[in-house]
Amino acid sequence: MRTKISLLAILLLSCLSSNATNQDRYYRSVEVKDTGWHTLLLPPDIYLKSKSDLSDLRIYKISDKDSVEIPYLRMSNESSTNVKWNSLKLFNQVKSKSSSLATVELNTENSIELEFNFNNPNFDIEAIIEGSNDGMEWFLVKDSVRLLSLHKEGEHFNYTKCKFDDIAFKFLRITYPNANNLTLNSISQCSKKVDQVRMKRIVLPTTNWEIKDKSTSINFNLAIPEEISGFIPKVVFQGEYERRFTLYAYRDSVLVNKKWILNYFEIYSGVLNSYSDNSIYFTPELIKGLQLKIDNADNIPLKVSNAEALVFPILLKTYFPDLNGRYIISYGDNSLTFPDYDLSAFKDKIPTITDTLSVLSEKTIPFVVKKPLFSLPDNLLWFVLLAIIVLLSFFTFKMIKAKA
Repeated sequence: MRTKISLLAILLLSCLSSNATNQDRYYRSVEVKDTGWHTLLLPPDIYLKSKSDLSDLRIYKISDKDSVEIPYLRMSNESSTNVKWNSLKLFNQVKSKSSSLATVELNTENSIELEFNFNNPNFDIEAIIEGSNDGMEWFLVKDSVRLLSLHKEGEHFNYTKCKFDDIAFKFLRITYPNANNLTLNSISQCSKKVDQVRMKRIVLPTTNWEIKDKSTSINFNLAIPEEISGFIPKVVFQGEYERRFTLYAYRDSVLVNKKWILNYFEIYSGVLNSYSDNSIYFTPELIKGLQLKIDNADNIPLKVSNAEALVFPILLKTYFPDLNGRYIISYGDNSLTFPDYDLSAFKDKIPTITDTLSVLSEKTIPFVVKKPLFSLPDNLLWFVLLAIIVLLSFFTFKMIKAKA
């Protein structure tokens, strides 16, 4: 009798689990007009229905006979930009009583970003940058470039980089003050190889402010979750400033005492200053909001009017073999994990420039659960299960009493 009752309890539990399983899937159609390699641009609101890592994304070709899964490769922010710093050769280095001068030959690029390396770890100077194509006639590029380095009492801060947009000079000449035997050791030039992926810029208004314990906290919320890789706060302040900051982000929250608590985590820390655009770049993070904390010390608190965020789009590279059937992209199945495709082995051979396709509006695929042999309402199932537990307890105590 106990064995029969136990088997009946297991069967009822399976009925309960079957009745509780009900998860919808979603899909979007793709209009494919020709075969070959294409880039799919997905809207960010897919994050609302899919897994946070997008491991449940699948592309299918559906025809009258069957459906075939189409491999794809997701383009990541790390692989889209390749950054290298190459050391440039210094020549014509001369000194006078008040200033020093050095010349470098640039690599051919329209956008030039340089990093200056000096022999002294502590300095605060303003340099003059001139350009020339023949080394004979020089033209003023920037009359005041501030270069700063502070290393003391465990604090390290360097601002020794300078960017020049849309210049085509072959040579640059740098003139800087000759204070405390300051000598320019080397100059490095940044070389970037960027694929055909452009970051989207969105404006984030401030939601609420809090000034407490000599620090300012500013919150920024996103309308929908986005993959953010850059943050540019718009600081409003009259005069020079230099303040330490920490940037936090959150992607989920927890309910504590009927109040939602945001789970913030740190993504970047550094220094805001009045002599740069305060651009902040970091590893892409899928987030719902940001919080900027500024350490004002004993100074007047900084104000931030709004901020810009750099969003990396959801891009998939895929190959459409033919036009026999229709193509869809599906998501929403939490049981799926990352697919294992051969494309990852030869991603360097995939064309960089391809036609970009957008997906159509979202549609729902109701998940149909196979009904068990018999089905009862949930309330009745729980009542029967409770009765079985009482019977099992009765027989167990009866057996213990008989043995005693």
